[in-house]
Amino acid sequence: STLAEAALGRGDSVGAERWASEALKEGGDDVWTAQLQVLRGKALEAGGRSREAMAAYAEAQRVDLMLLQRLSSPQGSSGGSP
Repeated sequence: STLAEAALGRGDSVGAERWASEALKEGGDDVWTAQLQVLRGKALEAGGRSREAMAAYAEAQRVDLMLLQRLSSPQGSSGGSP
């Protein structure tokens, strides 16, 4: 979220992580979710929480790979035939 990015930009890693986590409560497996996980990972890393940051980065990668698989499937992102 923009609030998380702003908090991280001013050095508030706790606030950035809180805003990113709040935005992630919306759920979903989309590009926005992956970007939020990366932002959350950066905030956690800045706060010295390396293991949690690695988990957030891994989740972002999982979502990205899932989206890539959807795009490369024969039906694309439509989920089925017309």
